[in-house]
Amino acid sequence: MTPLPQARFSLDQTIDLPALAEEFARCGRVQIAPFLETHVSAERLLQHVCRRKDWRVTIRTAADQPTVIDRSDWEALRPPEREGLMKLAAPDDVDSFRYVFEEIVTVGPDFENREPGTFLGQFADFMSTAPVLDAIRRITGATDIAGADLRATCYRSGHFLTRHNDTSTGMRRVAYVLGLTPRWRPEWGGMLMFHNERGDVELGLMPRMNVLNIFAVPQNHSVSLISSSAPDPRYAVTGWFRARTPGKS
Repeated sequence: MTPLPQARFSLDQTIDLPALAEEFARCGRVQIAPFLETHVSAERLLQHVCRRKDWRVTIRTAADQPTVIDRSDWEALRPPEREGLMKLAAPDDVDSFRYVFEEIVTVGPDFENREPGTFLGQFADFMSTAPVLDAIRRITGATDIAGADLRATCYRSGHFLTRHNDTSTGMRRVAYVLGLTPRWRPEWGGMLMFHNERGDVELGLMPRMNVLNIFAVPQNHSVSLISSSAPDPRYAVTGWFRARTPGKS
């Protein structure tokens, strides 16, 4: 990919940190809308990820490790083969954790940027700058946040993410989802849903453009099944704001 000039990202000046901190303290999640100062930055980010050819389909079945397939290889499979993999990912009991979606992992839990020369990589750097981290620390009270990992995600017809709480040993403090979907209907699925202990949906958030949802870890949530009637994919940039692993500088 051809290196780009350094992108300029900035937080929207209308973000009310005290009000967001009060809301986060009350329910453990908030929505920042708009997140970036101009929609142009979000639109350029959407255009960039739409053009990318290195998407990978990731599928979690009953096996411990997800199956990861390059999009080109996925598209080369015969329809019965794709359908078979999709069936393996279908939840088979009330507690099983399953998913199917596409992703481009740009920054992992080690905070290493795999592609600093791309527009997505430059946005990944922005998400770990002082203005962003300071804002997230002030909103959430998680003062040990040291940086953010990042992946682009693409949910197409039939894709989903079942109910889970993000618990892991990876020093996750706060999950985030930056919407890159300009036009959507709730009937098309792709809703970011929060669940109580019984599994009931307490809140469902529709995909939007330039809106950052952040929520405390652990917290039960899911992404509802994308309908075959959805005219476009659901794009987003997602990840976790993390503390640094003890013993690492």
